[in-house]
Amino acid sequence: MTIATDLIVDRIPRVDGTQEPLASWYTQGLSDGLGDRLLMFDNTNAPSWELLRFRPEFAAAPGFERALRDRVEQLGHFRHPLFTQVRAVEELGFGDGLALVATYAPGRRLSEALVRPRSVGAVIPLIRQLTSAIADLQEQGGDVAHGALTADRIMVARDGRLIIREHVIGSALARLRLPAGRLWTDLGIMAWPTHLAVPTLDRRTDVVQLALVALSLMLGRRVGPADYPRRIDDLLDRIGETTGDELFAPLRFWLERALQLNGRVFECAEDARAALSDLAKDGDETDDSLTWRAAPSRQ
Repeated sequence: MTIATDLIVDRIPRVDGTQEPLASWYTQGLSDGLGDRLLMFDNTNAPSWELLRFRPEFAAAPGFERALRDRVEQLGHFRHPLFTQVRAVEELGFGDGLALVATYAPGRRLSEALVRPRSVGAVIPLIRQLTSAIADLQEQGGDVAHGALTADRIMVARDGRLIIREHVIGSALARLRLPAGRLWTDLGIMAWPTHLAVPTLDRRTDVVQLALVALSLMLGRRVGPADYPRRIDDLLDRIGETTGDELFAPLRFWLERALQLNGRVFECAEDARAALSDLAKDGDETDDSLTWRAAPSRQ
């Protein structure tokens, strides 16, 4: 994809209460299966913004743009400290594509922490924060779900604060009707149920994705289609054998319910949040922190 150097500044909406364009300069951000991104820097005191330009075949798919715009409008008043703020969906014009404009989330992707296993005590407070945030998101409407929650869409700020991004794209991605294989290989998304030709991207999927993030952190690597659901019991057994942490038994039960592996499954993130209250409260895990001492990446 080419960068629309002569269009970006003029086409992004102005900052509220000013007559100035939103961005005065920009730089290339992360490109992935969704599309490419520009990091946009404000010429006022407002936050910086990120522009996600979708792959042309996604933007052109029937229903994709309409579903995206509807979800952005539906969540227009949603403000939450653990989510980026979506500003607009923009047609850049001159064949340059469809873009989502949202606040820039500083820090590094949580996926960069998947270099070594994390302790149960470190994972519980993280998954509690994320589950509570997703429950708050789902409360915005009966059909609202993130749908595409992965460790790449969770940012960790230098102070350890978590930020979830791109939470408005699930309903649009569902219009693509991608099979499970393409969801994983192209977008890094694991969806439930795995046996369907076209998996759903709904509330249960959010809970499954939360549990997969937690499991990936404890394993120190991504959990993929080769693992879920067939090898989950073996992976949980391995963690239980190596951790020796008394917190793992109740967490394992929570993970099994979140991953839809037993009869008492979670229907939504609120169910999962309520069950997390039975686990021990956050402990001091400074030696297993996900914060970075180095300057954070802008991608």
